[in-house]
Amino acid sequence: MAGSRTALLAVPEPLPWMAELGEVCYDLSLAWVTAWAFQLLVIVLPAERERKRFQDLVAPRIDRLIVLGMDLSDAIYAKAKAPVEGNFSVDAALVKSVCQTTALSDDMPNWLGDWGTVLRHLGGLADKFRASLRPFYAKLPADVLEALDQEELAMDELMRMERFSRVTEAPDMSRLESSVFRWLSSLHMLHSIRTSAFAPNVAAPKRSPLNQGSIKVPMDDFIRQHEDFKEFLKRDGR
Repeated sequence: MAGSRTALLAVPEPLPWMAELGEVCYDLSLAWVTAWAFQLLVIVLPAERERKRFQDLVAPRIDRLIVLGMDLSDAIYAKAKAPVEGNFSVDAALVKSVCQTTALSDDMPNWLGDWGTVLRHLGGLADKFRASLRPFYAKLPADVLEALDQEELAMDELMRMERFSRVTEAPDMSRLESSVFRWLSSLHMLHSIRTSAFAPNVAAPKRSPLNQGSIKVPMDDFIRQHEDFKEFLKRDGR
């Protein structure tokens, strides 16, 4: 640029004020290039690196919550003996059918526990995983926060309906149908936002494939029952 400017100095100016105008334009263009380079190096690139670090940190925490929905969805498909569609599917008709024909005391497919026990287990894990996300709420986009809010409201309703149905010894899970569908739908929405807009470059959450004959264990209830059994043996003097 400096060489071109020097070469142009030998060219006569067509109007008396053109040289001064050229100096102003040269200074403005130099200032613009400098400002652009400064913004790129000091603002844009560090912000992009920070955004990617934030996505790498938060996306796996969101995924833990999403996988809970996958687990319940898989159990519903297994109970209905229907093939799972895609990585995370929610079918309102299947949810209705399973809830109307299944009791909380029935064993949940692929789990060592009944439906009530596993639902409470999923609710406890959802609270724990949601709490791990709260320190990042201020930086999360609005659509992610909306999905998380809908998930929390649906899970709260699901836990209340589970307790009520258990206390009243309901013959099936009909009262849970709406809240189960709402919870799965909110997590399906969170899954879509997470994989398409929030962190599309981070590996998408996937269900953990079970080996043939394997089952999942609701560890909180399993440990509590084991401790209760040990306490019973201690009181019985065995």
